[in-house]
Amino acid sequence: MTGYLRFCLRTTRWTYEGRDALAAATKDGPVLFAMWHERSLFGPAHWPDALGELSTLFASSAIGRVGGDMHRRFGRRPMKMSEKRSNAKVSREVLKRLRDGISIGMTTDGPNGPARVVNDATLGWAGAIGRPVFCYAFAVKRHKRLKTWDRMMFPFPFTRGHVVFHTWDGTVPRKADDETLEAARRSLGAALNAACEKADKGV
Repeated sequence: MTGYLRFCLRTTRWTYEGRDALAAATKDGPVLFAMWHERSLFGPAHWPDALGELSTLFASSAIGRVGGDMHRRFGRRPMKMSEKRSNAKVSREVLKRLRDGISIGMTTDGPNGPARVVNDATLGWAGAIGRPVFCYAFAVKRHKRLKTWDRMMFPFPFTRGHVVFHTWDGTVPRKADDETLEAARRSLGAALNAACEKADKGV
């Protein structure tokens, strides 16, 4: 799968939007690199290496472990999340890596959905570190939508592609009440949707 994605990357004519804003933000420290699960296949590959390290999160399921290995092959530092046990240890490691200047990439509705609904973990980490959140999306002209819970965009080679890095202008207070969290969830979800719409229009 990694070889196939590399082939698609090489044979796609890519255009980019928002890279300068992402580069400017990472000069002051790490960021949260957020995306919907449906647009996650190229996320680790499109992260600019010049902006420092990126750690990604993957589920402990079989398909999640495959994804983690793919991220590793793209030069990232993946961390396994448990689907059954508390992830307190992983959360501490996420915060440690952020303090060490390592940006964190995550699917905000993964690993099992519901699709396009921002999960609590993303909001928790955004509130804990107070660093910018960048919404990522890609689109390619030639693709197939898989029959999965997220209708994942599966790319084909020899096509046009557009990549978007979209700044979320919202924040999550450290001690947010339920109403504030829900407002942040809707706002971040809208920003992720906007990134997808920009990527789609770019091809």
